This record gives sequence, C-alpha cells and structure tokens, in this order.
Amino acid sequence: MGSRFEFVLEDMCQCGSNSYKKYSVFVDKQTGVQYVTTGHSSAGATVLLNKDGKPLLHPRYSK
Repeated sequence: MGSRFEFVLEDMCQCGSNSYKKYSVFVDKQTGVQYVTTGHSSAGATVLLNKDGKPLLHPRYSK
C-alpha cells in the first residue's frame, strides 16, 4: 500500500443472521481522509463521510 496510507482498524461485522464480513479502515497520511474496504483488497475503497457529507478526517493526520 506504500508509505502514503496506514491501516488504522481491521475487524469483522455481522452482515445478516449468520454472515460475517471483514472490513478495514485506512487513512491517507497526506490528507487525513479515511477509507473503508470490505472483503478482499481488490474490492475497492470507499471514502468515509462525516455527518455533513464531507470526508471523515483522522485526527492524527488532518491539517
């Protein structure tokens, strides 16, 4: 993933009565923007949004 991004969380979520899925949260260290991925790393990433619909910034990296 290179030195620009850092994984900050990896966990499992329940996606139905008997179904669980792995998810990961990572942050762009240059912008502070956080992203989430599910399943395999080739599945793509989605920007996490705050309550105002703007990108959710990680407090350690936001400017």
